[in-house]
Amino acid sequence: MPAIQHYPGGLFPHIESGFERTPYFPEAGKPAALGCRVLNPASPVRLSYAFGGEAQPDREGLFAWDNKDWTYYAFSVTLPDTPCRLEYAFIAADGSRTETFSVESVSQASLMAQWRTDSGRSETSLFANLRDKAGQEQDSGADGDGSPVLFDGQGHELSRLYPASRIWLDRHGKACQAELRLAVRGEALYGFGEKFDRVNQAGLSPLSYVVEQFANQQEKTYLPIPFFFTDSGAGFFLRGTWKARFFTEVLPDGWIDIRILTDCPPSGRLFSAELFTGTPPELLRKYTELTGAPALPPRWAFGPWMSSNGWNTQKEAAEQIERMNELDIPATVMVLEAWSDEETFYIWNDAQYTPKTDGGAFQYDDFTFPSDGKWPDPKGFTDLLGQNGVKLVLWQIPVVKDDAGRSRAQLEADIHYAEEHKLCVMRPNGEPYRIPEMWFGGSMMPDFTNPETCTWWFEKRRYLIEELGVAGFKTDGGEFLFDRDSRLHDGRTAAEAHNDYPNLYIGAYNRFLDAAAGTGNGVTFSRAGYSGAQRFPIHWAGDQVSAFADLRGQLTAGLSLGLSGVPFWSFDLGGFAGDFPTTELYLRSAAFAAFSPIMQFHSEPRYGQYTMTERQHWNNDRSPWNMAVANRDGRIILLYRKFAKLRMRMLPYLWQEARHCAETARPMMAHLIYDFPTDRKVIHIEDEYMLGRDLLVAPIVAEGAKGRTVYLPGGEWYDFWTGKPVQGGEEHRMECGLDSIPVFSRTQSLTKMDWEAKE
Repeated sequence: MPAIQHYPGGLFPHIESGFERTPYFPEAGKPAALGCRVLNPASPVRLSYAFGGEAQPDREGLFAWDNKDWTYYAFSVTLPDTPCRLEYAFIAADGSRTETFSVESVSQASLMAQWRTDSGRSETSLFANLRDKAGQEQDSGADGDGSPVLFDGQGHELSRLYPASRIWLDRHGKACQAELRLAVRGEALYGFGEKFDRVNQAGLSPLSYVVEQFANQQEKTYLPIPFFFTDSGAGFFLRGTWKARFFTEVLPDGWIDIRILTDCPPSGRLFSAELFTGTPPELLRKYTELTGAPALPPRWAFGPWMSSNGWNTQKEAAEQIERMNELDIPATVMVLEAWSDEETFYIWNDAQYTPKTDGGAFQYDDFTFPSDGKWPDPKGFTDLLGQNGVKLVLWQIPVVKDDAGRSRAQLEADIHYAEEHKLCVMRPNGEPYRIPEMWFGGSMMPDFTNPETCTWWFEKRRYLIEELGVAGFKTDGGEFLFDRDSRLHDGRTAAEAHNDYPNLYIGAYNRFLDAAAGTGNGVTFSRAGYSGAQRFPIHWAGDQVSAFADLRGQLTAGLSLGLSGVPFWSFDLGGFAGDFPTTELYLRSAAFAAFSPIMQFHSEPRYGQYTMTERQHWNNDRSPWNMAVANRDGRIILLYRKFAKLRMRMLPYLWQEARHCAETARPMMAHLIYDFPTDRKVIHIEDEYMLGRDLLVAPIVAEGAKGRTVYLPGGEWYDFWTGKPVQGGEEHRMECGLDSIPVFSRTQSLTKMDWEAKE
């Protein structure tokens, strides 16, 4: 590891890593912050730099902070007023130094946006070579009148586009960012992907950039989508995969002002977007026409799932099936995370074999499984699952793992083969890109735009599908493509491909599953994605702690993602990490999960996510049987069984509605604005939804709540649990114990009483 480090692009858009360049493209005449870190014995450090080839006096670094073995230093340099090339290097006290970094500073220029109308749809495009006003003083059009580009059926304006825009250009005329301004009529902005802070994003500044955030996501998201629509019927979709931020302001005249600041290619078309009109169903259909139709998961995916990071032996995994049967608690899917050697991610832990150094694939018979190993009989285990009607999903991660401390020759062979054949994302210097630090730091990332990579990668996993009957993969991660200048096989830089990488990775797994198991028979279970993620179901909300605040965020995330074109979604009921959920939290979330698109529990590694968590016993599973022991509360078994069995009885309805959602792009968990867009009362309701077309669900996500108020839109409704009619068009106070959840049906035939009678 180098004694001194600088990473121009940083690690995350929401965390100052302390050794990045801010901004990445310094602006002429303005200061730029340059940070570095050094191993403590090498302190202090100085900056050597030049403007346009003219050397400047070295600067001593200002101490920023210490962190473990590293000391961080900060520098500030003000760029000349005229754009130029900045070159710099950091030199530590012991003489060690970084490579020389260089970047072109940029300056603002004004640009006129062009748009065209095609078949009732407006496409807004921004070109660097159209009506370029570079060098002239001109604002972004905030004081001018916007040109109307969208109208509703009565001829009312729905959207205005302001033609005067801004770009940031270097001295060679190459662009790095562009800004466009528009306004839309309405009170609410729905969409933007999986948002944890609020469903209605009006007045916020949503970032379209894939971000990994452990718990407390708030404005961060694994799955951003630059698509939104308003309550007035205007829709907008930003094409491409560049990072963008939407700055929104609710105006007093019934309009919402939106500034879009987006990274862009250096020349040619800098910005392209679609604007369209319609009802929420029409808008979501139009969006999926542009990005791909939703794929339908198999029927078995809609039963209860069970998962834990701690099931790392065949014995313990089999015990979960025993407990499931003993307690009469149904499940249709088991997810195993700790099944592999944690090095190759395609070989069972403790398997013995002769390494393949030529890039070749294994067959099941190539392995010997010791009787005292962690998985003495994987085939016997998958047969056991099949006999109990349980499908197996295995955890995956898109890395060729760092070889530090490796213990198996197969990993070394894979690293060598991937490097020799350039199967991973590559840096400009011809070396593989490596994740800088944190999760899987030092690892390479396979390049799924390279057909040779896909063949090599998936042939190694084929035996899992064809010989063991594995039904899917938990395609975790994919958020760590940070180095903007690294390049993919298809020619894109990481700056353009960062957001798209999860789709590339998960899409490759879906194609492999379709080929190996038959189209539609397998499933991926993913946390990250971008525009078009609906083509690769299913997604889950990522990592949350066991707290009511995170449960509320999960509900928000599911509703916003559904309004972004992704119908099939899940969350870790009871939370994933930290202290055990209380009985109240666990059962409230189990009830919510039973009435969500996918019902599943999961939990962090046994030792805690980052450090050991104090517990009364080592097992931190969120299974109902373990939670009953941990909380010393037998109600957990009784009530989880009730919700899981109800889920199984609902399968015909859930499957019917899932097929409809795939055909129409309807959210399976639909915010009320989708079905009741003319009801002004639903605009700001953020905790109710329709599960399919006939069930209205109102989860209880507040600690200590004995019930809640539920608004029912106009029409006939029936209490799901009793079958009694309830008046629509008004609010109702519903008292609700831990054994229930407020649910209402549009038809009396879709109530619990009716399902129990048919059973």
